[in-house]
Amino acid sequence: MENINIRLFLQIGLTLILLISSFFILPIIHSLIAKYGRKQEIVEKRIAYIKKFFSFAVYLAVLLSFSLIWGIDFRGALIFASSFFAVVGVAFFASWSILSNITAGIILFFSFPYQLGDKIKLLDGDNTVSGMLVDITMFNLQIEDGSGNIATIPNNLVVQKTMIKYSDEQLLSVEK
Repeated sequence: MENINIRLFLQIGLTLILLISSFFILPIIHSLIAKYGRKQEIVEKRIAYIKKFFSFAVYLAVLLSFSLIWGIDFRGALIFASSFFAVVGVAFFASWSILSNITAGIILFFSFPYQLGDKIKLLDGDNTVSGMLVDITMFNLQIEDGSGNIATIPNNLVVQKTMIKYSDEQLLSVEK
């Protein structure tokens, strides 16, 4: 009986520590991301996307930690999870680009050398696109050409292809 009480006390203590620390860790992560984003002059909308991604990752880690602390029986959960991931795996295989675009979006957040409003050209053989960078989301990059048309380019393609930044005069002479 005493062994059960000690274990329960330990589980409650670890749960409280985990909850309290997660409430402190998440704001620290958010402030670091915001500070980095402002330093790199990244648009607030993109900073918000990355904050949401890291929030999800922290919540998932907390949920997994709770399951370890409280000793959830993983045999039944493992069967459910394997069935669930088999279905999700087939869905992602059918549209794998969604996952790769999100990953590329995170990479672009931390290492993309261009800002909104820059005049750029994406070199992609016959599908070369040039114009002003108008938006960067978690899935795609949008470039507006001189006629007001907007081209949407998947983030995973942006990571793989060469991009050139032009001044206004250079872009006009290239488009002619």
